[in-house]
Amino acid sequence: MIRFATRLQRFLPKSKLGRNVAVLAGGTAIGQGLVVLASPLLTRLYTPEDFGVLAVYISILGIVVVVASLRYEMSIPLPESEETAANVLILCLTIVLGVSLLTFLGIWFFIDQIIDWTNVKALRQYLWLLPISILGTGNYQIFSYWAIRQRAFSRIARTKLSQSLALVVTQVSFGILGFGAIGLLLGQLLSHVTGTTTLAKLAWQNSRRTLNTVSLTSVLQVARRYKRFPLLSSGSAILDSLGSQIPILLLSAFYEPQVAGFLALGQRVVGLPSSLVGSAVAQVYLGESARIAYDNPEKLLPFFLRTVKSQLLIGFPVIILLSLPAPWTFPIVFGKNWADAGLYVQVLFPMFFLGFISSPMGATLDVLERQDLHLIREVTKIFMVTGAIVLSNHINKNPLTTITFFGIAISIVYILNLFLAWYAIKKWSLYRAKKS
Repeated sequence: MIRFATRLQRFLPKSKLGRNVAVLAGGTAIGQGLVVLASPLLTRLYTPEDFGVLAVYISILGIVVVVASLRYEMSIPLPESEETAANVLILCLTIVLGVSLLTFLGIWFFIDQIIDWTNVKALRQYLWLLPISILGTGNYQIFSYWAIRQRAFSRIARTKLSQSLALVVTQVSFGILGFGAIGLLLGQLLSHVTGTTTLAKLAWQNSRRTLNTVSLTSVLQVARRYKRFPLLSSGSAILDSLGSQIPILLLSAFYEPQVAGFLALGQRVVGLPSSLVGSAVAQVYLGESARIAYDNPEKLLPFFLRTVKSQLLIGFPVIILLSLPAPWTFPIVFGKNWADAGLYVQVLFPMFFLGFISSPMGATLDVLERQDLHLIREVTKIFMVTGAIVLSNHINKNPLTTITFFGIAISIVYILNLFLAWYAIKKWSLYRAKKS
């Protein structure tokens, strides 16, 4: 086994960044491979309506969970002091617990309005799982950023794999037993919480003494020090999530849950694997660029451009093979009831491709604390996406037209994201050069 591992290391990239990306992307790719391989079985165990319920649930979760710790988790890798980072960690965990409790109260008082707005009546009996999902997912995100700070990329990769395994096993098992939509939701819930214990244990083992130094006064101090994250980045994150999740919610509200299910399958097969590999790149890019920005600011732009080029070369052949033949391959692979999902994937090819390149680069704005540019990008995104969907629905009631308009809008936003990241780096390099 040791000899095999030694041989395998020869095939890993030589650079530190490349190796870290390979570790994270490898764990993610294997995990998502399990999800994709299980999809033809799941589409025969569950109906498009069941997938629609899951898609709407995930969309609501996605909107809330991005601010579960008010974006303070993004600042965990940044402090030079371990004690400061530990106080940020405790601050994040406290906020997540509070947000979960507030979500429970929100569901208690507004469940009727939520069901009426989403047009998914079956969701009523399952919406109580949402606070648990927020708590599990929020804590996992926090400990992931702590692991990034510790350069524990292989540990994160293992948790990514265990999450996918929990998702597939649970959803397939409950599907065979005929549970319906609840089987999909329970699988999603378990995947959210899986891995949190592993990363929390790592944090305690490696930083026990540091964590014991945490105090209320210090926690309040770091809350003020990194206040730009909740004040500016939280709003941007909500807008970002709305821009990503609103198609599912509006498709469900304007049409039927099964239409949302078609889009959800397309995102699972093409969008989700590419976005998760992209998130692995983003996590490594965040850690490395944070170091470069302060130690060697003149190297940040070349590092940015190399990463963009690598994403382009990797993403194009993969996404084109998954997207363009989809109208013919989806009915064969997933069943004839899922033909429309293939059409959605084909028209969204530019969006998937540009998203693969652009999304990891958004971490540049967080590293350089340019939440102002982040906010500009997300305000633009939410107006373009909402406008595209509402206008399309007004002109033509065909959901495929709406999907096409949405894809064009998001593609433009991805290009804008790359430009803003480049602009922020240029300004940062000039500022550091003058300061030195």
